[in-house]
Amino acid sequence: MLVILFGIYRFFFAEYDDARYYIMENAFKDKAEADITGVVYNYEEKENSSLLYLEDVYIQIKGIQKVYRLENILVYIKEEMVFKPGNHLQIKGDIFKLETPSNPGQFNQKEYFREKNIYYTANAGSVILSGNSKSVYYKFLACIMDIKEKLANVYKNALPEKECGVATAMLLGDKTVMDIDIKNIYKQAGISHLLAISGLHISILGMAVYKFFKGIIILAVTITGYI
Repeated sequence: MLVILFGIYRFFFAEYDDARYYIMENAFKDKAEADITGVVYNYEEKENSSLLYLEDVYIQIKGIQKVYRLENILVYIKEEMVFKPGNHLQIKGDIFKLETPSNPGQFNQKEYFREKNIYYTANAGSVILSGNSKSVYYKFLACIMDIKEKLANVYKNALPEKECGVATAMLLGDKTVMDIDIKNIYKQAGISHLLAISGLHISILGMAVYKFFKGIIILAVTITGYI
């Protein structure tokens, strides 16, 4: 039922959504040099590279005075760099539009990232750490990341490589260390969604815990009058 309702919504309001989120479609063709600022809310470490998920993003395209504001952006960094949620970054690099499939059945990058609330990506040329947020929200995210990394190390030390990859994917939602042959087996068996569901459950649980403790803090501040 939800899928049907979402399809109806997309049919009638797709153009409105595109205009609201794809705000730089007329500013450049496929890619452009840009200065990007934003706050890290998630990151993934790949082999010899890193993926940064930024929010509260401001972008100034080279040659254009207007500054564009985005909710989120995904930034690729061609080296291993360690960041934490709440890091304020200044980035110089290239910004890209998401690709739409040119053939039926081809992977739809634009729709895939739309589900993640990401409408543009960027390749970083240089990255500067300009500050750190003191928000409880980012401290909570950083704590979750630390716990996730420690659990991943436990699996890595306690399990063989292939079993470690499966456990990390199913329990932590991280498929980066999963063996490619195992991934293909899941895909061929039609059960690869189990890995995605597990990661989603972890995210939902983490957000539930955050909201619970946030409610306690707000209640304590209301009762005591201290901030």
